[in-house]
Amino acid sequence: FPSHDKDEVFACASLMIWAEKNNSKLKIIRTRDQKLFSGADFLLDIGGVFDPDKNRFDHHQKGGAGSRENGVWYATFGLVWSKYGILISGNKEVASQIEEKLVVAIDARDNGVNIPSHNELKEYRIIDFIFNLNITSKESESLIPERFKLAVLFAKNVLEREIFCLNSLILDKQETEKIIDFQNSPSILILDIKIDWHEAVAKNPKIKFVVYPEKNNKDNKGWCIQAARGNLDDYNSNRAEFPIE
Repeated sequence: FPSHDKDEVFACASLMIWAEKNNSKLKIIRTRDQKLFSGADFLLDIGGVFDPDKNRFDHHQKGGAGSRENGVWYATFGLVWSKYGILISGNKEVASQIEEKLVVAIDARDNGVNIPSHNELKEYRIIDFIFNLNITSKESESLIPERFKLAVLFAKNVLEREIFCLNSLILDKQETEKIIDFQNSPSILILDIKIDWHEAVAKNPKIKFVVYPEKNNKDNKGWCIQAARGNLDDYNSNRAEFPIE
């Protein structure tokens, strides 16, 4: 294997997280020797078979391994995530968001499909870094195993952080919604704790401004105020503006 790709890298990283959650470890072997891979517990990106019940996750066979409703064909990362995503994330909503933010983009690239989106820049950076861990023409092939290991560990860190942050955002959203209800959907929402309120506020058109503490510190007396946006992707969608004075 002269190089690695983001598809197999993220598929391996996903299963590493799943294994750790189940107090297990994976031994990853990269080979095309059928005698070696035929008895594997998991077979990724090779073998010409997609059979999730037997943990066979390849998409190179004739006819592929199916496509999503949006037309993007599944690659190995997507096939693994479709079976293990919720188990890895511990949350159906988080698994769905990672599918939308990361998995679809990587699967599309692996299958040669362009999908312009606002997440494209983040996805390109991840791909560039993983690709750049491949050896160059100026390096020895003896570095290939170590570089692959580095790529998988990087992908694992990316996934673990995405899962942690998305779970945190969901909890913050739920907490903010409770505060909004308690304050009867005010035009100025006042928070006495510092949490990520943006998504919950964006869905409540009555709120114009949000006041929140500068730090989560009882002795800190600093406060911040920010205009609420109706569209989190549009910095020009403020529902109100501060007076110039």
